[in-house]
Amino acid sequence: MYHKKAITFAQNHFAKLHTYCSERLTIGICPSYETISALQKLAQSTNIQIGAQNCSQHYSGAYTSQISAKSLSEIQCNLCIIGHSEVRTYLHETDEIISQKLKQLLLHNITPIICIGESLEEYKQNKIKEKIETQLKYILPIIKKHQNKTIYIAYEPIWAIGTSITPTIQELEDIFSWLRTKCSDIKLLYGGSVNDTNINELKNITNCDGFLIGGASTDFQKLQNIVLSIIEE
Repeated sequence: MYHKKAITFAQNHFAKLHTYCSERLTIGICPSYETISALQKLAQSTNIQIGAQNCSQHYSGAYTSQISAKSLSEIQCNLCIIGHSEVRTYLHETDEIISQKLKQLLLHNITPIICIGESLEEYKQNKIKEKIETQLKYILPIIKKHQNKTIYIAYEPIWAIGTSITPTIQELEDIFSWLRTKCSDIKLLYGGSVNDTNINELKNITNCDGFLIGGASTDFQKLQNIVLSIIEE
């Protein structure tokens, strides 16, 4: 969502989204960097959390173009996504780098949303858990040292992002049950073509605590439909 569009979205809809926030439902918005500060100000009178889409693995130093967790904390950023498949692919971020980012976020009291997930080829070869095991290798020891912190892990099959295709409910049940054995105290999210037509099925996945929503989150009506479906049991 572009800067002006994001601000207009916040001005028009944050008050309404705030009414849906409760102890049971947290709503977080992660816009582009240049919009974070403006949206943070617009969210001050609400319970909506504002986050970033990535951060640097470095505490400080001469790393031109990178934005540190320290800088994000100074503008009162609540959340930060790390390990998104696009960042892993196009910026060649490794699992070790993502674990370093996790440390920085926890150091600065920013809630991490760690993305994991397999490619279409890995899915077809039934290597989903093998891939996720690799992605969890560096972060689980860190998570175990910070059990008092809120941490999210978002399972996002790469082949499902923006494709309108999702794994079957049985496949997701299997993955989330397995993930729960690995991450017993972590909030588990599902991401990958979540929309207002499939949310009624997805919301019933055992061990899934919420959703990381992409394209549908930029359309208020679709986002509202998703939220209403979640809170209307």
